[in-house]
Amino acid sequence: MRNKAFTLIELMVVVAIIAIIAAILIPNYLRARDAARHHAAIPSGPPQAEPAPPEGPPAPPILRLNADLTVSNWTTRSGMDVTSRYRLSYSGQLHVQGPGLLRIPFPHKTEEAMNVRVRLRQGSSEWEPQNWTVTRWGLSLPVEAMQKTEVSIRFETLGRDQVQLDLPPSPKLGRLQMRLVAEDKGSELSELSLQPQRTPVAGQYEWELENLVSESPILLEMPVSHSLTGQVMLLCRLAGLAVLLFGLGFWYLGELYKPGCLSRFGWGHFLMLALTYSCFFPALSVLTVSLGLPLGQALAMAAAMAQPLLIFHVWRCVDLRFAVFYVLPLADLTLALVVNGVFGGPWREALFLAAGFVAMALVTLSYGRWRNHRQAWKLQQLKELQERVQHLIEQVDRLPSHAQTRPISNQAEALTACLDRIHPGVYTYVQNQADALQAALTAAARTRPPAPASSDSHCTGCGQPGCTGNFCSGCGQARVRVQNCPCGTRLCLTSKLEKDFHCPGCGRVFK
Repeated sequence: MRNKAFTLIELMVVVAIIAIIAAILIPNYLRARDAARHHAAIPSGPPQAEPAPPEGPPAPPILRLNADLTVSNWTTRSGMDVTSRYRLSYSGQLHVQGPGLLRIPFPHKTEEAMNVRVRLRQGSSEWEPQNWTVTRWGLSLPVEAMQKTEVSIRFETLGRDQVQLDLPPSPKLGRLQMRLVAEDKGSELSELSLQPQRTPVAGQYEWELENLVSESPILLEMPVSHSLTGQVMLLCRLAGLAVLLFGLGFWYLGELYKPGCLSRFGWGHFLMLALTYSCFFPALSVLTVSLGLPLGQALAMAAAMAQPLLIFHVWRCVDLRFAVFYVLPLADLTLALVVNGVFGGPWREALFLAAGFVAMALVTLSYGRWRNHRQAWKLQQLKELQERVQHLIEQVDRLPSHAQTRPISNQAEALTACLDRIHPGVYTYVQNQADALQAALTAAARTRPPAPASSDSHCTGCGQPGCTGNFCSGCGQARVRVQNCPCGTRLCLTSKLEKDFHCPGCGRVFK
């Protein structure tokens, strides 16, 4: 009887659709969740993106600004969500000429400011002012002297996601000399940022500008995908794509190895196959994120834990040779492709190109054999189906003719019309009709009443009519009775059998 479960290729189509939908919805869901958490953390009051700068006298002209910025960042994890946090160390000297209110802004969305220090210097005098204030927006310092004043400022701030630092507001910035050092190599300056004149070393940016009038901030992006935790979480999100690639290769190699070996591969088999294959990803996450093992060592240990389960499952479903020589290389190749997509670095595109050429070469070399095996298997299936239909029709022909067998005869006639024209296009239809006819024959065999005894029977010994007992009343000969087996076979039995008698048509026992 045909298996009613989904075929493997149908399941692969479903998985592909689910993977595409998840790839679209999951990033949007994570962004919406982050936005909700951010708004929930804002105290009650009028909603605003950033605290407004303090109002007061206009800012004094800044004759010169020298600043050194150092940014170090790390990642924090909450479930499958990874956030990048940073620490900014700022050290600068400003030459201003008052009067006015000097404002030094903190980075946008600063969560914490610490170690804030301010020193003033005029000529040979140096002191720490008493009238400066610090808010979430930044630092404010009134400058009252008309002469040139040097202001030294140091502070550290904590934030997340990105560093967005505005320049001190001023009618005109005479000379800017700034140096930014990003300790994490994955950090990069945004295109919307004030662009530097030179980048001597990766992760270091320098600005040297004269008479600057600009509202562009210093904008440093710190994507979490560059951190090990972010890369591992991204790899886990790509598990659906890896399962899809593995499933397609598994179906092709299965039909190449032995056509029809996956014909009964239903939903339960596919689910277990996907779960055993995906064990690699949680194992890698635990080894790298929780235990802190190096990436290469964690990859080797995760594969060593997940691959034996996969081989054992395929061994139970198909056989050991197929599991070791076909499925294991396929699993290693698909996992290597997904890992390369996350950790490949500058060699990512070249490795993808090489894997694509290798896959196309294997398919080109094996496609002829795959097609011939599939055609031979289909012809064998059609031949077996024709033999089954012919056997069912012979059983119908042996049924006694009465009203209850008319629907069965009609089904047999429909199958007889299709017997010589069975081809792959109607294979499923003929198979379903054969299943229905088999069920009807089984039901008819269970419900058909026994044939009534003939009232005008004659004795086989003396020929006396009206012999209805077990023995003839005239000569005492044992009577021979005619009985129809439920399978349609006509039997001649004596009234008393010395041993069990089996029907030659179906093997039914008569006593």
